Amino acid sequence: MSSEQVSKSKVHLSVENIGGIDNLSTSFEPGVTVLAGRNATNRTSLLRSIMAAHGSDDVALKGDADEGSVELTIGDETYTRTFERQGELIQVTATEADTQVLLLA
Repeated sequence: MSSEQVSKSKVHLSVENIGGIDNLSTSFEPGVTVLAGRNATNRTSLLRSIMAAHGSDDVALKGDADEGSVELTIGDETYTRTFERQGELIQVTATEADTQVLLLA
């Protein structure tokens, strides 16, 4: 997908059990998006979820959850990362364009 196609594509994000987010499904239209709100409204958790979909390891599962996930769809491409607590470690599985990768964080 070219950068021009990406900039004109609607983006959809689904998040489950990441940071302070129980469950979230939202879309972003092309252009500028501003996150505004009071403290403790999960803006940072939303940003970390977007980062996680792009491959960041700076992801925290909710304290009461053993697994979580992030799915980011840009145009016709979907990127999914799932997180599973295994003792002190978080197992990460990433699916990108029909390729699955297993990581330990």
